Amino acid sequence: MNILVCDDDQYFAHQLSAAIGSIFSKNGYSSSIDCLTNMSNIAKIDFSLYDIALIDIELGDICGIDIARQIRSVRKDTVIIFVTNFLEYAPEGYEVQAYRYLIKSKIPEKLSAYLLSAITYFNSQHQSITICICGENIDLELSNITYFESNHRVIIAHLYDRPQKTYQFYSTMTSLQEKLSSADFLRVHKSYLVNMNYILQLQCHQLTLTNGETLSVSEKNYSSIRNAYILWRGKSKWIIP
Repeated sequence: MNILVCDDDQYFAHQLSAAIGSIFSKNGYSSSIDCLTNMSNIAKIDFSLYDIALIDIELGDICGIDIARQIRSVRKDTVIIFVTNFLEYAPEGYEVQAYRYLIKSKIPEKLSAYLLSAITYFNSQHQSITICICGENIDLELSNITYFESNHRVIIAHLYDRPQKTYQFYSTMTSLQEKLSSADFLRVHKSYLVNMNYILQLQCHQLTLTNGETLSVSEKNYSSIRNAYILWRGKSKWIIP
């Protein structure tokens, strides 16, 4: 995996990099780790390369939240961990879908567990589903599907990176829901199975996706649907130790 460590304290950044490398190696994972310590070099960094990013928040004149925003603009699946001592920025972590918030003083006891959890989470985001279209099998990455829509026995897969492109295949929403029971998908309506990572807002019997699209939510099952989403969000999003 490709790892980015971003901290303006060069000594700390390299110590953290060494600790990360040791944890990866000890657990049988290979890694390539880059350190960004000189913030004047930000324009030269290709943020799309990194699977995991560990970012300090206070970086002189630059805020680590802004770097996280740059990462999100080019990659939605990078696992972002803020490594800092400034808890007052914690609410902004949700905006950039930060995975964890690690206090520097707790690195010795928390780093290994956080990294191994981040690897598991990253891998879970790269699961795929195989569909058959005109006799041809096609693999669709689940993390790139915003939602499935049913039209009688035809399922329509809506994609994040190509909103105008859809894939249509024969199945039932019930069987699809069962196949994806361990993934981040929630049946919000008889016609919609939604990737919860793309839910921006869920209220008033409808939900809004991060692309601005709105979908109806079952009025009869609204309470249980909302509770399931809140439970998932609490388990999946960033944690302050």
